Amino acid sequence: MENHKGEITVEKKFKNPGGHDLNPVSGTYRFGLYENQEATGAQIQKIQITYSAGETDTKKNKFVDLELGKTYYVFELDDKDQPIKDSSTVATVNGMEYLTSYTATKSGSTTTGVNSASNGDTVTVTNQSRVNKL
Repeated sequence: MENHKGEITVEKKFKNPGGHDLNPVSGTYRFGLYENQEATGAQIQKIQITYSAGETDTKKNKFVDLELGKTYYVFELDDKDQPIKDSSTVATVNGMEYLTSYTATKSGSTTTGVNSASNGDTVTVTNQSRVNKL
């Protein structure tokens, strides 16, 4: 019998200020995995997704070797390596300002605004470009 561990997939997407899909913005995007929704305590794992100029496909990466049946929380990390917890607050990622949102796909159904996941789930992290108000 094999000792299997769980995995959670992170998918990275972009939207323009109007909320429409946008091609990826080049740069390296970092994600942290935590045991609680407040992202307090030690970061369990850190992964990244890198886009080069001109790439158009959505990329994914995985947190691996996770406990089966346990719930984890995925956060994108800002330029100061801090978890982006509030989707309504502007965060700086790769020197650009974004509104960051999370959508978790669990067992074939989608739950919006949630970054909790367990084995086999996918969390889509979307950066929406921001327009400064005059």
